[in-house]
Amino acid sequence: MPPKKTLKKDEEVKISLWKKVGQPRQYSWEKDEILEVIYWQKQILSLILGITWGVLKLQYLPVIIAFLVMIGAASYFVGFQILPGDETEGVGGPWPVVTEGGMPAFATFLLAWIITYTMCYY
Repeated sequence: MPPKKTLKKDEEVKISLWKKVGQPRQYSWEKDEILEVIYWQKQILSLILGITWGVLKLQYLPVIIAFLVMIGAASYFVGFQILPGDETEGVGGPWPVVTEGGMPAFATFLLAWIITYTMCYY
């Protein structure tokens, strides 16, 4: 595995966050960058799941439980794809990785799900 690329503080070159996401193990990550990627990943996934499940006419508590499980698992896997095992302590352990942006993602999901379901079936 090639060594991680690190930038010195006096260098003005800013690596794109999307480039880092594409090659997560080749760059060093800051805590805020990791949590930002996880936050936006949850927002996008919430919107997609809300629209999809609204169109498929899925309803009630099993949908919400499935959403929470899927969003938590996705955050966990994305967070640990970026972070090697021992580096999770740098962001406060696995719990902040899984819970980052959870409530805004849940609100996005509910909004997309309710609007899509209402538009398709009423």
